[in-house]
Amino acid sequence: KEDVTCDENDKYYGPDFQYTFAGEPEGDTSYGCMAPCIVKTAQRYIADNEYALSPVNLSGAEFEELLDYVEHDVPVIIWSTMELIEPEYKAKWYTPENKEVVWPSNEHCVVLTGYDADEGTVQTHDPMNGVLTLDMGAVCTRYEQLEKNAVIIVKGKYFKDK
Repeated sequence: KEDVTCDENDKYYGPDFQYTFAGEPEGDTSYGCMAPCIVKTAQRYIADNEYALSPVNLSGAEFEELLDYVEHDVPVIIWSTMELIEPEYKAKWYTPENKEVVWPSNEHCVVLTGYDADEGTVQTHDPMNGVLTLDMGAVCTRYEQLEKNAVIIVKGKYFKDK
């Protein structure tokens, strides 16, 4: 994790939240991170504890591909927004590489665990609101707006063909 700071000219600096948690997770200056950071952190935790699990970054996958994992009883963590509200892009800063990044406020992660294609709904486990049945189109839209970030954790060692 790394803080977002401001200099004397009101220019903000911080990490690339794709790879590093921006802010303090339990503090007022908490932003968050995206799938690559979660996978790297999970890999470290799993290795330290010698679990036979592998985190897999599915970012960029089409929503329908995620539903295929769910259909095969593999829960999928996706990036969405709190209460499925429209993301806002207000907080921006420069990374150490001088790349400007813009944080999607209202960002939130949920776990896809089921779906009903006929009803057009998905079941999510939301850390703030429990188990919810939501409109599939709305969840898909937010997933796409949050740049299609997704992660699964599979048993055993996983080697991606790509």
